[in-house]
Amino acid sequence: MYRIVNEKEVYLKLYTGQAWIWVKYRMSGRSFPQSWEQASPKLVVKGKKLFLHICFEKKIKVAPIKQQVSKDTSNELVICSVDLNINNNLAVCRILKADGTVLASRFIGGGKASSGRRKRALGRVAKKRRKTGNLRKDEQDNKKLWEYINNLDKYEAHRVSRRIVEFAFQYRARIIVFEHLGNFKPQKGKYSRRGNEKRSFWLRGKIYHFTQYKAYELGILTSRVSPKNTSRLCAYCQKVVARHNRNQKPKEYRPGAPMFTCPNGHRGNADLNASNNIGLRLFARFNKQVSLKKPILKKIGVSLLYNAEGQDKRDGQVAPPELAVVHYENNVVALMGQGLPFSSTPAHLKNFS
Repeated sequence: MYRIVNEKEVYLKLYTGQAWIWVKYRMSGRSFPQSWEQASPKLVVKGKKLFLHICFEKKIKVAPIKQQVSKDTSNELVICSVDLNINNNLAVCRILKADGTVLASRFIGGGKASSGRRKRALGRVAKKRRKTGNLRKDEQDNKKLWEYINNLDKYEAHRVSRRIVEFAFQYRARIIVFEHLGNFKPQKGKYSRRGNEKRSFWLRGKIYHFTQYKAYELGILTSRVSPKNTSRLCAYCQKVVARHNRNQKPKEYRPGAPMFTCPNGHRGNADLNASNNIGLRLFARFNKQVSLKKPILKKIGVSLLYNAEGQDKRDGQVAPPELAVVHYENNVVALMGQGLPFSSTPAHLKNFS
């Protein structure tokens, strides 16, 4: 049993071994959200510590994706398509309109820094393992280092997902689209050792699931489409492209190369091209034919796709949109559990949702 006095105090009824008594505890965390319904608290065990999570919930009404696409007769629907990577740009986002207009782009960086921190921690694990020798199968080694690596991955997934939602919210996107990336097991001989290590710690799943519940809080739905040939086809003419470095001639498809060129002369950033295809694939799923409008050409004759406009190199927690409630696992008082399908709708979003 429990009794919440206010945002700072809670009474729990505990058994001492002889009798049940009320014990007073102090709480820390964010303020309780207004107009939300309080649910039963949850006791969470993390290591040798216990945390009391007090949950709040609020139902919101959002039309299904199929209904939003089919009823958009005036082509005013705005979506945000996201291409996830293992290089420095962990996520490349595009804001697309249903009439084929590209409204904005955003590159969310930080991959090199997080990969470097993880690599240094893994190096320390390897050194200590050499000194320790063989361990039993049920014995965990280097617990603090592995906890550090796990926390680092969660932090990066929260950081990237928050920036994706912030970008989509800024342009009033109603749907965020990802690729449906499955299990990528390291393949010996196909990729380098460094490339396989990056794939082993790819945060694609965490980023998607963290984005899903953060976006739902703002009335934005998430979806996933097939990743087949999203990087190999030109988003403007659907021809097979060549990928190459910036100063190289386009000859063949080189996975991971930053630039693309198609037989019809379209060229630009390969990640932006992939994010365009991801967005177009969502419309095609619901039989809505959308042709991407040609980009504006600069005086030097290079399309806007060439530039990595909208670089986002910020570190640390990003300020959430106004009236939104942000959730992090580290709080003693959690306002809402991850994945809980209830949330709040900001006042300035009620009219367009």
